[in-house]
Amino acid sequence: MFYAYILFALLNRIICCNRAVAEISTTSPLHPNILHFNSVAQAKEGDVHCYGEDRRSTKKIISKQTKLPLVVKKSSINKRNVLPFCNRHAGQSAILLGSGPTLKTFLLHSKVYSFENIVTAGVNSVIYAGIPLDYLFVFDKGKKVYRGKRDSSWLENPEAFDAFECRIQKFYGYFKRSPNFGPPIRSNSGAKLIEGSYVTNKPLPLNKDVGHYQFGGSVSTIFHALQFLLYAGVSKVYLVGCDAGTGYAQLEDHALDNHRNKKGTKAMLKEWKVAYDFIGNEYSNVNITVLNPIGLKGIGWREIYDVIEIFTEVTHTKKLY
Repeated sequence: MFYAYILFALLNRIICCNRAVAEISTTSPLHPNILHFNSVAQAKEGDVHCYGEDRRSTKKIISKQTKLPLVVKKSSINKRNVLPFCNRHAGQSAILLGSGPTLKTFLLHSKVYSFENIVTAGVNSVIYAGIPLDYLFVFDKGKKVYRGKRDSSWLENPEAFDAFECRIQKFYGYFKRSPNFGPPIRSNSGAKLIEGSYVTNKPLPLNKDVGHYQFGGSVSTIFHALQFLLYAGVSKVYLVGCDAGTGYAQLEDHALDNHRNKKGTKAMLKEWKVAYDFIGNEYSNVNITVLNPIGLKGIGWREIYDVIEIFTEVTHTKKLY
């Protein structure tokens, strides 16, 4: 009888322990099944896969729009500063603001709308537009004056660029092969570096995994901003002021002139064709809309001419951060 009691106690203890382990395992965030579920959820078709790292130190990217493939290298800078934004804005809509002339029309009609329910990103002199930006991208340090005309890059007014505050993050570009091309990170700027691949006016393929490798693209900062938004998981992008080299918007007292020559404009349009193919192949679930298209007219994306359409469509978009 005594031995039977001992055996019963031991069996009961084992059963209780197993039950406790089962309860801990099924509720713990470290449980393998839960990890697998989260990974699959993040990596569903059309999304960027944020987990795991390719062992290759370089990756070759090909585009039928460019003559040569692009070889991007692993980037510790992007792993530190870009990877945390992977799918951060999954399912949200975004406005990407270039500094082309049609930006002025957008500004005249958008002041009455709230920008709380949409991700906003801009490049260079868009800091003078008076629009709250979640992200600012400045890849070219530039010059104060270029070809006798006022420039739109960082050196035009370093203090203004460094002082500009984003709702989320400001990024300055860095190129390992051209380390002095981008703006310096000064203590008061609040900016973080992101790494591009090459400084060139020749069209280059774009890169999907910008969290582990260098950004692709060339010709304009707008393409680095576009790659970032796609990597951040947005489902819609409205291109505003992306006029493909037709000049700059007159923003308050910053009446910036166009300094792209015909060759530069041609390269810009070519890079947009690269972007069109890239999005079609890698982000087929993302909808791209061009507001008041000029250079991008007829490229294949949806075209609209009324600002109200943007804000009507995103009114009920839930902000996830």
